[in-house]
Amino acid sequence: MKINEVSKMYDITADTLRYYERIGLIPTVNRNESGIRDYTETDCNWVNFAKCMRTAGISVESLIEYVALFQQGDKTRAARKEILIEERAKLLERMAQMQETLEKLGISQLKKRCYKELSGGQQQRVLLARALCATGKLILLDEPVAGLDPVAMAHMYSIIKELNDKDKITVIMVSHDIISAVQYATHILHMCVNGDMFFGTKDQYEHSELGSRFLYHNCHCDACEKHKQKHLHLYDEVNKNSGGEAVNNGCTFNV
Repeated sequence: MKINEVSKMYDITADTLRYYERIGLIPTVNRNESGIRDYTETDCNWVNFAKCMRTAGISVESLIEYVALFQQGDKTRAARKEILIEERAKLLERMAQMQETLEKLGISQLKKRCYKELSGGQQQRVLLARALCATGKLILLDEPVAGLDPVAMAHMYSIIKELNDKDKITVIMVSHDIISAVQYATHILHMCVNGDMFFGTKDQYEHSELGSRFLYHNCHCDACEKHKQKHLHLYDEVNKNSGGEAVNNGCTFNV
């Protein structure tokens, strides 16, 4: 059987099959007289074995070691059994961690549901759960509340805050929701299309010139009063140049 046929049968790209063979994830594949790979039934069984084990989460390193030991014969049976026992223990531990994550996010009842059948809020929590299963220290979230209703949005933010406060997971979140970013973040990096940029603590941002363009708060410190006067002047200039019609250009002027 040619490599393209095997690729189609097991839904694995030809490049991946060559890679599996090159690193020893499967034994050397049989070749015909022309040197072209000609997969036998045994070769195909090894491909299927590798795919099943990788899908189950068995590490590449353990599989390479297992295959190498297998090729040495029955004398390595005990060592091979030990590898499988160790990997099974790791899988059980991962399954327990996944179940804990599902319960923490309140979606354990959804684990047998099709993703497409879930609501927007449920889908976001499922994606968050997948991210948490892959890391225990840092997660990067890109617009995690996009498309959610206010109730689901508040719930998602509360989950993210708990992950940061209680589980000590660093959260880097990309968002256009400036109000919520200020409410939950400890540090803010604000980048504008015109090149303006700010990075600092939440408190520093609230009193910065850039932050004052987008936030409204009744702070009367010298810095905020100075920013307010600048924005009032800019507002008057824009209003004057637009013939009496105030133009916001996406900013919130603190008037």
